[in-house]
Amino acid sequence: MCYGIQHTARRFLGRRFRRRIHQAQSFPRTARRTHGTSRTHPAEYTGGGIRSALELGPNIGLNLIALQRLVPGLKATAVEINAKAAEECAKIPDVTVVQDAFLNYKSEETFDLTFTFGVLIIQHPDTLPQMYDLLYKHSNRYILMSEYYNPTPTHVNYRGTQDKMFKRDFAGEFMDRFPDVQLVDYGFFYHRDSIFPADDFNWFLMEKR
Repeated sequence: MCYGIQHTARRFLGRRFRRRIHQAQSFPRTARRTHGTSRTHPAEYTGGGIRSALELGPNIGLNLIALQRLVPGLKATAVEINAKAAEECAKIPDVTVVQDAFLNYKSEETFDLTFTFGVLIIQHPDTLPQMYDLLYKHSNRYILMSEYYNPTPTHVNYRGTQDKMFKRDFAGEFMDRFPDVQLVDYGFFYHRDSIFPADDFNWFLMEKR
């Protein structure tokens, strides 16, 4: 996952998002929807007006580094349970790291963007409603999920186990839970992409309306 972010940093917040934001602000809300492509990175859609972000599960912070390179001055908060990873992530300027479990994160702060990248897939299904609540509560506009997708919940064989990784329609469940959230765009990472290979993840960008 970090490999993919490193090699897609310029897509992570590119010009196309700025065009998309302009379109979203210019057209009626009922028309605010476009379709993603396999060559589009989700973070292309988080540049216009984004000044703060919250990442759940940043590891050492490569996603946040990519964001900051393309949005100078971005301030971020990261919640990371792994102590060594949190220590490395805390070295990134303008990033506040909370070293704790996600569900222990207590704050009233909101951010322009909240996001996960390969994190929801390793959460026990029973905790997903609370994870969704966190992403929603702390976002004042955008929510981004980049996770394995399946139309129905299913287990993924992970290192010989069947109960450690899951695929499902995370974004669909999120929008069902919060009716004021709408889909802005979506796309797919493909491991055979000749320019920016990454894991086979689907990404979904949503917006509070």
